[in-house]
Amino acid sequence: MLGIALKNLSRRAVFIAGGLLVLVVISGTAVALWLYRSAALAGGEWHLKNIAVALAEQTRQGVLTVDIALRATAEEYSGQVAAGVFSEQVLHRGMHQRVAELPQLRSLLIISPDGRLVAHSEALPVPPVNYGDRDYFAAQRDARDPRLFFGVPVKGRVIQEWTHPVSRRISGANGKFLGVATAAFAVPYFHEVYRSLELGPMGRVFLFRRDSILLTAFPQEGAELGRSFTAHALFGSAMPAASSGVLRTTGLVDSHPRLIAYHSLPDYPLVIAVSSTTDYVLREWRRQSLYAAVSAFAAVAVILLGAFLLARQLRVAQELAGEVAEAERRWLGAVEAAGHGVWDWDVVAGKTFRSAHYHQMLGYSDQEIPASREGWLQLIHPEDRKLAHQGNQACLDGRVDTFSTELRLRCKDGSWKWVLNRGTAVSRDARGRALRVLGTITDVTEHQQAQQQLRDSEARLNAIIGSAMDAIITVDEHQNIVLFNAAAEKIFRCPARGAPGREAIGAPLDRFIPERFRAAHRAHVERFGATGVTMRRMGENVVLAGVRAGGEEFPIDASISQVEVGGEKFYTVILRDITERQRAAAALEQSHRELRELYGVMHEVREAERVRIARELHDELAQWLTALKMDVSWMAARLPKDLTRLVDRTARMKEVVDTTVAAVRRIAADLRPVMIDDLGLIPAIEHLLHEVSQRSGILVSLDAKVHDVEFRDPLATAVYRMVQEALTNVARHAQASLVEVILKCDGGDLMVQVCDNGRGIDEAALRKGKSYGVLGIRERAQTLGGAARIFRSAEGGTTVEITIPLRAHQRRQATA
Repeated sequence: MLGIALKNLSRRAVFIAGGLLVLVVISGTAVALWLYRSAALAGGEWHLKNIAVALAEQTRQGVLTVDIALRATAEEYSGQVAAGVFSEQVLHRGMHQRVAELPQLRSLLIISPDGRLVAHSEALPVPPVNYGDRDYFAAQRDARDPRLFFGVPVKGRVIQEWTHPVSRRISGANGKFLGVATAAFAVPYFHEVYRSLELGPMGRVFLFRRDSILLTAFPQEGAELGRSFTAHALFGSAMPAASSGVLRTTGLVDSHPRLIAYHSLPDYPLVIAVSSTTDYVLREWRRQSLYAAVSAFAAVAVILLGAFLLARQLRVAQELAGEVAEAERRWLGAVEAAGHGVWDWDVVAGKTFRSAHYHQMLGYSDQEIPASREGWLQLIHPEDRKLAHQGNQACLDGRVDTFSTELRLRCKDGSWKWVLNRGTAVSRDARGRALRVLGTITDVTEHQQAQQQLRDSEARLNAIIGSAMDAIITVDEHQNIVLFNAAAEKIFRCPARGAPGREAIGAPLDRFIPERFRAAHRAHVERFGATGVTMRRMGENVVLAGVRAGGEEFPIDASISQVEVGGEKFYTVILRDITERQRAAAALEQSHRELRELYGVMHEVREAERVRIARELHDELAQWLTALKMDVSWMAARLPKDLTRLVDRTARMKEVVDTTVAAVRRIAADLRPVMIDDLGLIPAIEHLLHEVSQRSGILVSLDAKVHDVEFRDPLATAVYRMVQEALTNVARHAQASLVEVILKCDGGDLMVQVCDNGRGIDEAALRKGKSYGVLGIRERAQTLGGAARIFRSAEGGTTVEITIPLRAHQRRQATA
């Protein structure tokens, strides 16, 4: 009987609780709807107020730009009146330009003191129109301060459109009334702005003067422009209390309940009013109220039905309590052994529960994996079965509570997947043997593959480092060696691993650096580490040196890189022994020096041979030709005058002898200019330029600023020959009309420039190096220790620039 009473009491409590819940739902819904309605109205007020403020600011900006144009027009007109030079055309041009620049402005006009139209932005000349009856004209005429006046909308008398006039008084220097400057706002300008607002189907926007006169409205239906609204609450109570706010009242032009937000412009006597109907503001609240009411009734029905079902199920719940507790323990145990695939092994029953993800991981359906332990062992790779069995058996025997093994399981498609199998014994018998084991499997295939790739990568890296021809040495932050490859062992003649004190690994890098370079090298590595640069070449400006194990120094070429591993920096140096390379470079330099010396000797020998040939031509051949000329002249003087043919023949012989003598002298001069020996280098070059100009017709000039320099052979001859070769190239190839030769001293160097205004040298042909004249100039310059550069000038033409160090030649001449 007591049990029945307890059950009846429980059922009664359920129904009472259900009734209370129904009451709470209904009352809570009512309160929530009331609060939501208040919030909706507050949100509507906030929204409308923001719109009013934004429209006020937009209107202020629009009026400000028009006011600027209006002021400029008034000042321009008053300036013309004051100067007595009124020009309607000039005034019209400025007004029309200002109207074109402002989209909100329809026209600008100037009205004289008697009301006549003086100037109009849209008409030239202006028609005979009078504006003396306009309200803004009367207001500005009678006003004493130049304030901006906003008139009621009117239809224009020139452009025949409805506009909003804004005017300013034009006064002279003594305050005399000169007229009215008026700007006409385009009515569509305000309407286009107001049309874009979301105020609902009956929403309205008004623009008032601060004295409650309506200037414009959107939509305009039912709104009487120019009407005063002093009696409305907006101007009767709201505006005197605050310049900006929201009020709940009837509409300005209708009787609908509305929210009206207003904002006064701080700089102008204007008020923006924005209104929406209360029905529109609460539209969303009504929809939500319907949903809330339906939901509340549904909740009441559910509560009542739930109370009935709950009372019915109280008896069943007691019977299921034991099973629910067991299911809860199983679930909590599985969660504590969290993993990707969950399994639960009932050792006594010999069955295993596996989660759906366990099967999905291997590609099986829920019933395809056998529930027995033997069936599970068949899924394990043969090489991993022994390890898996040992781990499970240790847990079953009580030697361990948990186990974890990595093994391979066969997927449904025949592939093998690496998994991490972990298990925990959650219950044991009196002898300590496991009765139930919970566990998880986690897919670690990618981890195993990554480890294998890492091992393969390390093997390849070790093979590369071991077979590298260059020495590779890695040091830690303290510059102790951690890697020393086979090439490094060979170069430094020190084993990487060996007897303590003799091996390279673990030794400081300073061991293989000459003592005089150790401090600088350590500082260089530290600076390099601080830069964060990945790699840098070492020893670009100085020669690096290493020390072999036996103490022998040798030159090296090296580069350094850095990497950060686990928060610690490691530096890797790749270097090579360049002893043989330096020997080869020295031998090559010696060969080049000997070739230059040989080339210089060859030039000297050739010049000497030219001198000898020129002397023989001058001393012997020229004298014999002179004697021959004298004999021919003697014969011609003694021939009878009637032997005309013989007289003519002797005259021609005399001309041939003269030509031959001139040719011999020219050849002798070309072989060895006598003027170099007699007068010096500068007169010889002047003579050379004169001859070139005579033969080619090219205008040649010389700018010599080296009068304090004494030129001797072989320098004088070499400079002469280089200038001669450059002029020959100009005459043959440049097609120039002007050549300038410049000799000057730049520091301790002699600079020779030959510049022409021809077609310019071909860069491609110059790179091929097949011009023997160019090669000759360069070889002569290099023989003298200088250099020659040939390039196309920026102004056109070609420049040959030769630089020769004078000090070395002066020392050589002094030694000689």
